[in-house]
Amino acid sequence: MKKILIINTVPFTYNGISQVIINYFSLMPKDDLDISIVAFSVKNEEIPVEVLEPLKGATIFKVPNRKVNVIGYIKKLNKIMRENNFDLVHINGNSNTMSLELILAKMHNIPERITHVHNISCQHKILSMLLTPVFNLYCTKRLACSQLAGERLFKEKPFIVFNNAIDLKKYRFNSEVRQKYRKELNLENKFVMGHIGLVNEQKNHSFLLDVFYETTKLRDDAMLLLISGSMDLTQELKTKIKRLGLTEKVIFMSKRKDVHKLLQAMDVFVFPSKYEGLGLALIEAQASGLPCIAADTVPKEAKATSIVKFLSLDSGPENWAKECISFSKQSVPRCNAQVTDLLTEAGYSIEDNAEILYYIYKGKK
Repeated sequence: MKKILIINTVPFTYNGISQVIINYFSLMPKDDLDISIVAFSVKNEEIPVEVLEPLKGATIFKVPNRKVNVIGYIKKLNKIMRENNFDLVHINGNSNTMSLELILAKMHNIPERITHVHNISCQHKILSMLLTPVFNLYCTKRLACSQLAGERLFKEKPFIVFNNAIDLKKYRFNSEVRQKYRKELNLENKFVMGHIGLVNEQKNHSFLLDVFYETTKLRDDAMLLLISGSMDLTQELKTKIKRLGLTEKVIFMSKRKDVHKLLQAMDVFVFPSKYEGLGLALIEAQASGLPCIAADTVPKEAKATSIVKFLSLDSGPENWAKECISFSKQSVPRCNAQVTDLLTEAGYSIEDNAEILYYIYKGKK
């Protein structure tokens, strides 16, 4: 039985990295693997039970927040590694600060040390750069969510592009679900613009609101459905919504477990991120057959179908609004089976990728 330790270096909540870990754990063959997962919350509160529910069968080690209490985090992680004879550690993060976990893993003689990058930028660029020699010394295998993410972090070092895959069947368009949710949300006979993302600078919500404001000038039936892993919008965004007169037109939903169903209620998906490692939400939107308008800052690998159109953020909110309306009218049916086939061919099927990760863990890839 091979002992695996999976580490999430960001809070284990409703975000991309956490969802990727959950997706893979749920479908990976585990009969000959003993999997443990290190997790912490946003501000050292309890991790919601529903977040950890899909990880039944794994040993969950709850540790102090890596950013808020780094000393406590190191002490607890050191103890976990010391008391369990792990064969492999899989560290998920965005920068060379994963060196912290690599050093501890090396100290405790964990022979296989995998790092997995999920973004093309990070908060601590200088520190990440300074840690590059340590990172390269102790990392034994590198995974990246996209070619661009791998090149940005690993430079000339070899790495495997490992897609952030999803359960494509779960996201497939269902007209009955669409009707049910639009009725519940009072969105019948409305033009629904949708977005999924944490409320932060990267996801560019201020620009999104500008786009939606321009959209309301063209369609008075427009509504904006915002789904986020964040608890709430910032005060700045709330003020902007009120100033633009959009209070009755913006629906904010936090930490939803039915995202795959909420996508059905939308008419167009808008993704104006300033940068992305890949853009898991864009894959989810395509899987639901939803026309998508995304910033050209998103890696091109995220476009697996013809229902994605890239725009420059410099083209402005007015142009984005026009494109959102016109692109939503394309003739491709939402229930088109070809969308699922294309996403599978592009490597976004969780069933296929979970098996690949299993073989990586077993040392066969």
